[in-house]
Amino acid sequence: MCRFAGEGYLQRRKKRKYITMNFYNHIFCSAYTFYKESNSGSPRYSASCIVTASQILFFLIILIVLKVFGITDFIETLNSKYIFIPIILVWIFIVHYFYSKERTQNFLRKFELLSDRKKEVWGIISVFSIVLPFIVIMIFALK
Repeated sequence: MCRFAGEGYLQRRKKRKYITMNFYNHIFCSAYTFYKESNSGSPRYSASCIVTASQILFFLIILIVLKVFGITDFIETLNSKYIFIPIILVWIFIVHYFYSKERTQNFLRKFELLSDRKKEVWGIISVFSIVLPFIVIMIFALK
């Protein structure tokens, strides 16, 4: 059987993408089940907002780390700091569109196969994916 040189790289890349998306999918599913059990509005929209907040806070950490290490100060080069508001709104729309009803049902089916312990762990991870970036941002902002 002949294998070409890039096959291993492509498999590793697919696996890495799967792990990253699996991380956000689990955060989405744990937030979705929390909001569905609490009967508060639309659980799909609320869970999409949690995923968006997690992703944007991670992006903000990257920008702050680049500023602290003196590589670039992207935030100061902008004319207006309010430019992030439409970007965040568009990102919420993209994430909400990605988690369509069909995909949500598929992800929830896979999430239901996890043990109760793993579901609890993912619930804790989803909380920490919001709280820890705030702590890291505050630490870097004080420098």
